[in-house]
Amino acid sequence: MRALLLTLTTCLFVLPAYAKYSGGTGEPNDPYQIATAADLIALGETPEDYDKRFILTADIDLDPNLPGRKVFDRAVIAADTNDAPSSWFEGTAFNCVFDGNGHTISHLTIIGGSFVGLFGYVELEAEVKNVRVVDVNITGTGSYVGGLIGWNDGSVTDCRSTGAVSGAGGVGGLVGENWYGSIDWCYSSASVSGEGGVGGLAGGNGGIDALGLMVGCCSTGSVSGKNYVGGLVGINSNAEIGMSYSTGSVTGELSVGGLVGDNGYGTIVMSYSTGSVTGEYTVGGLVGDNSGYGSIVMSYSVSSVSGYDVAGLANFTKDPGMEGPSQVDSSFWDIETSGSTWSYGGAGKTTAEMMDPNTFMAAGWDLVGQPDGPHDIWAQPEGGGYPIGWWQLPAGFGLPEFSGGTGEANDPYLIATGEELNSIGHNPRLMACHFALANDLDLVGLGFYPIGSRDFLYVGVFDGKGHTISHLTGSDCLFVQLGRGAHVRNVGVVDGGLAHWNSGSIAACYSTGSVYSDGGLVNWNEGSIAACYSTASVSGDNFVGGLVGYGGDITACYSAGAVSGREYVGGLIGSGGDVTVSFWNTQTSGQTTSAGGTGKTTAEMQTAKTFLDAGWDFVGETANGTEDIWKIAEGLDYPRLWWEPYDGRVTVVLGQIFAVTLESNPSTGYRWEWVDHQDSIVEQMGQAQFKPRETGDPPLVGAGGWESFNLKAVNQGQMTLRLVYRRLWEEGVEPLKTFSLQVAVP
Repeated sequence: MRALLLTLTTCLFVLPAYAKYSGGTGEPNDPYQIATAADLIALGETPEDYDKRFILTADIDLDPNLPGRKVFDRAVIAADTNDAPSSWFEGTAFNCVFDGNGHTISHLTIIGGSFVGLFGYVELEAEVKNVRVVDVNITGTGSYVGGLIGWNDGSVTDCRSTGAVSGAGGVGGLVGENWYGSIDWCYSSASVSGEGGVGGLAGGNGGIDALGLMVGCCSTGSVSGKNYVGGLVGINSNAEIGMSYSTGSVTGELSVGGLVGDNGYGTIVMSYSTGSVTGEYTVGGLVGDNSGYGSIVMSYSVSSVSGYDVAGLANFTKDPGMEGPSQVDSSFWDIETSGSTWSYGGAGKTTAEMMDPNTFMAAGWDLVGQPDGPHDIWAQPEGGGYPIGWWQLPAGFGLPEFSGGTGEANDPYLIATGEELNSIGHNPRLMACHFALANDLDLVGLGFYPIGSRDFLYVGVFDGKGHTISHLTGSDCLFVQLGRGAHVRNVGVVDGGLAHWNSGSIAACYSTGSVYSDGGLVNWNEGSIAACYSTASVSGDNFVGGLVGYGGDITACYSAGAVSGREYVGGLIGSGGDVTVSFWNTQTSGQTTSAGGTGKTTAEMQTAKTFLDAGWDFVGETANGTEDIWKIAEGLDYPRLWWEPYDGRVTVVLGQIFAVTLESNPSTGYRWEWVDHQDSIVEQMGQAQFKPRETGDPPLVGAGGWESFNLKAVNQGQMTLRLVYRRLWEEGVEPLKTFSLQVAVP
């Protein structure tokens, strides 16, 4: 009996552990793998996994005629379990990451109620990306029906849909309702039909207490409904649509538009429509109803419009008490193709004028290849025609030329001239590219276009390679806005700041001269700044600091320029922020307080011990690290970055004696030697003195220390004091280290 029990126990131990889905663990670095229809259906039936990560590893066909498939009666994933009509979502929302990996899910067929799509409800922090739903056939008898998602509060990126979608309210080819969510670079060619809030891509974008965002999207399918019907979006409320377009035909009754049906409290920027629009009341080529504080900027329509109450570009409601001020700036419609000479805002133009780039440049549009700036948001198609967006251009078309590189991480664009730097601007096709400076650049008189903008954040890597950029004529900062993912390093800015707004990382950079801004280096910081400094004088209004005006993570930085402002003024930072081991000069700044950092006197700021005790990594020491980020001319200058061409710049008066103290270890045979001192304006006072580092009593034999040169200013002028660290008997051998100091005696 004992032997039998032993055998059974052994069998239990060797039973295999069955993997979930087709592999993976659902963790960030090992998502669950969805490779079959069975995997996808199993995911839908396992709500406890909705907080896990998934990735498609194969195309999946959900044709209900195939074995194991079916006509679904609700969403496949995160379905609404409440079948009562006109009720809110009940069930478990999807709240993690689903990566389609560029694969397709085809022939999804649903006949259901509300919150219908591949996903029923996507939560605020969730992400759905790279999914292609092809040839869908989705019908919802209720609201929030989409080819991919019924209701979205999360992030949807690079997704596409084709097929047919129909429902009652909140119906879209890709997403039914995009409430708090974002939809970026998505496309739908699905035909869409519904009652109210019907759009080619999304039925609704935003809401009364929500903020939806849609960027770089398009729809080409036909759209039909009753009220609030748009080629791209049915209702755009308290939300923004940018760089998007629609080409499909749109049919409805009330508030019908080629791009958006109702734009109350919404914003439309740099977008257009071309499809025919048919309705009865409040019909517009681009927007049906733009009253109620709607905004349209740099957009156009060439749609034909027909109905009882039509407008070439945008219309407005005629209901008493429902009107509100709206804004239409730098926007146009074609009076010939639309058949309408009237619009509630915008400028009507002939077809010839609409195909003339000068029409748009006169209104501030920036076109590729035109003398209107480097930003290149729009382009004239080859062979002529209406403007198209930069996102529709062939790869490389009209991009500026640089001195080398491809813009990739391992092969950055090389910038050798001011003109090359000035060709970047906020060109959207360059905002994720990588750049490296090949020279110091002086931009005086150039009329500089800063890099990045509020709408087009720079998110690449910009490596100054130890070079400087001087005199930002026409701008007070090198960058307008750095987004998450941006990395700026090893660059000095003379007479200008580095960035207005930083959400990325900045390292080993500095600014000097005068900055007419709120921060010597950065105005508003939501990212990280490390190993940087500013000696620039700063003059601002509110939230003014010697290094940063407001916020962010600041580590191992300092400022030493004069600082003045009205409210929230600090020597290092004006307000907010998480500041560690950083300093400001209380004497030169004129500020005794700061929202972060430690105030020091000039003498303390020019003493290595101040910074070494805080853990700063200096050339010649290893206790704080071996990266050798900083160097200092002790007692003469502030710390400087390792890549700066001179170790310091000092001004001394005639007759003044000053000391240069450098890390040294004579026991190795190396000593510092002053070279190139002919016609010097200073003279050495006696022999260099060595002081061993404190290592105990008695001192440790062979320990290094500091070697000091006492020098006296004997003549007026300027010179470069150069010392080399070498063994005197090794002729023809490069010095182990060099030190340079620029000295001025006025």
